[in-house]
Amino acid sequence: MKEVRYIVLIAAILFGTIIFQEYRVAQLSAKLESNSVNVDSLQNELFIKQTEVGRYEVALEIFKEEDSVGADHFEYILNTQTE
Repeated sequence: MKEVRYIVLIAAILFGTIIFQEYRVAQLSAKLESNSVNVDSLQNELFIKQTEVGRYEVALEIFKEEDSVGADHFEYILNTQTE
């Protein structure tokens, strides 16, 4: 009779552990999905900013060709007086 009790106790413990693990997997899956959405959003924002930086770089190169003194002064201000 004791063996049956032990078997039932072990089965109950295993069942509880399995249920808990399924719950944790569901929680982690939801968190992973949320993080994936955040990563996608950040990648989109990064692409926009990289494109903008590229446009400024091209504009600065054109500015250097048209007014090298002004472009040099702009770079000086950019590198020394801004953060």
